[in-house]
Amino acid sequence: MRCADSLVVRLLPGSGDTVARFFACTLLSACTLLSARTLLSARTLLSACTLLSASTLLVAGALLAGCAGGGGAPMTDATNAYNAAEFGRSLALSRAAAERGTGLARDQARYLEGLSLLKLGRVEESIAPLEEASDAANRALAADARVSLGTALLRKGDLAGAAEAYRRASFILEGEEKQRALAVEAECNARLAAAKVPSAPPRAEQPVAVAAAEEPPAPAASAPPSPSPQPSPSSPTARIINGVEIEPVRFAIQAGAFKDRSKAVELAAQVGPQVALEKLAPPRVIEKERGDGSTVYVVQFGSFPNRAVAGKALRAFSKTPYTVERWVE
Repeated sequence: MRCADSLVVRLLPGSGDTVARFFACTLLSACTLLSARTLLSARTLLSACTLLSASTLLVAGALLAGCAGGGGAPMTDATNAYNAAEFGRSLALSRAAAERGTGLARDQARYLEGLSLLKLGRVEESIAPLEEASDAANRALAADARVSLGTALLRKGDLAGAAEAYRRASFILEGEEKQRALAVEAECNARLAAAKVPSAPPRAEQPVAVAAAEEPPAPAASAPPSPSPQPSPSSPTARIINGVEIEPVRFAIQAGAFKDRSKAVELAAQVGPQVALEKLAPPRVIEKERGDGSTVYVVQFGSFPNRAVAGKALRAFSKTPYTVERWVE
């Protein structure tokens, strides 16, 4: 069970520490006190990162230590620093671990880097490492990072981004956790919709009728000039807007993102038969450069004109953590 600020981290495979597992169970039980009704309140959304007490943060640190098996001493030191509320030191150490780490170890380090930045109030900077961790191959870590990313975007005031982060988390989460993520997503979308509704204009006072001299009839309005013809678009899917050809945004179903290209190729081969069965565009492996200069290999399939159509196609893959994303060229 995750709290709204997602400082709770699951134990990852390879962590056999019985004590850490005991604290994990204790923390997860404590988090059940947060009901869906609490998450639905705007007040909770605005103060989502104040829900954990100091003792809870210590347990979160213990869980992070349990997850650091692949990161070596730097990650252990970073976790201990975070546990001691030395967030500047945990930030420096987790960054050092991320630079030297690969695969799961790097994803864990980037996640702790994002959490440290959040605690330091550097919300804008926390988004990039949390976004990277949210694409981790490990499902539990990816889910935690997506919820943490949602928290960061809420602090930033990006309701649309927060809704998307919680929606992506719900693809991995199960049971009550999934329902809570969906509840926060729904609240974000409701507040976005409310913000777009224009307020009613003030009612004008009715003027007092005054007799006036008869006016001559107004001349008939001349017909408006006909608009100049628009050129035909060169692409059957493009549109001409104000004389400029605009290609619409396309969407695809994204099956995963990996640092290792061979893993992306392997996943594309695995999903190929089902994609062909659903008569969708075949899986593609696309090299994508992140904002920090690192490279990730994305697996996408299908081609859709909008999110709604892509969402319907995604139902055939309901038992997978796939998401609808923008088409990557």
